[in-house]
Amino acid sequence: MPENKINWHKPVLLQQAINLLEIKKQQKYIDATLGNGGYSQEICRLGGNVLSIDADKRMIELTKKRYKNCPSAFWKIVQGNFSRIKEIAKENSFLPCSGIVFDLGISSLHYTSGRGFSFKDKDNLDMRLDEDNQTLTAHEIINTYPKDLLEEKLRYIAQEPLAFQIAEEIAKKRKSLKIKSAEELASIIKTVYESHKIKTKTHPATKTFMALRIMVNKEYENLNEGLRQAFETLEVGGRLVVVSFHSGEDRITKLYFRKLIKQKEAEDLTKKGIRASYREIKENHLSRSAILRGIEKIN
Repeated sequence: MPENKINWHKPVLLQQAINLLEIKKQQKYIDATLGNGGYSQEICRLGGNVLSIDADKRMIELTKKRYKNCPSAFWKIVQGNFSRIKEIAKENSFLPCSGIVFDLGISSLHYTSGRGFSFKDKDNLDMRLDEDNQTLTAHEIINTYPKDLLEEKLRYIAQEPLAFQIAEEIAKKRKSLKIKSAEELASIIKTVYESHKIKTKTHPATKTFMALRIMVNKEYENLNEGLRQAFETLEVGGRLVVVSFHSGEDRITKLYFRKLIKQKEAEDLTKKGIRASYREIKENHLSRSAILRGIEKIN
């Protein structure tokens, strides 16, 4: 896709997160989720040296083309999963560092990547962020997981109210022919909602697709490990900030931060969390569910 036709999304809670990091010139910072590069660029602009990580090589390629260099400091981008953040930091001489930011979820660009993130994808049901190193796909989950396991995952991960009915319909459909595309899956879920006369503000398949993406990319497991390693990567006085977009991510972050604060290893910087202003939500609908939490390492 030509760069001038790419619909780059605006980073959510960018200024609030950057303010929490308290960027100092020539200090080392890690952007654990490069994405569109918005956080990395802002840290660079303020004079911080940045190590950016992303699991998706396609996203890295697009972002490198968008930003030719760092405005006023050192910037290095590497492919990898933030579950290995301490090792990656060590390999790139960023251990310890002064601050780390996680912007969770996926970029709006993923919905046009043809990998099954969009309800309209006709050719694929993949959802892998790292196509080179991951083997499990959404296609495999939908077509091979036992019905009871599908129901359990939809209920636990996405709090899907029609988890049983959706799992039942998927199991019935795949008996005769495998479910091949995201569009087909979305249509099946929409039919389930319509048969129960339930209307939703978002597409009926939203929660199921989110659960599939989380399962495929082991997002909860990686976040638990990534946060633990990130805290170990910080110097004393260093700051860790996380932007979450749904309750599962935020619960993991909140519980880990609470544990560190209780053990007097960290100080809470955000109390109940920071949410986007009405103005930001109006300008950027992606921010409506976002919540920012931050801590400072004190021990």
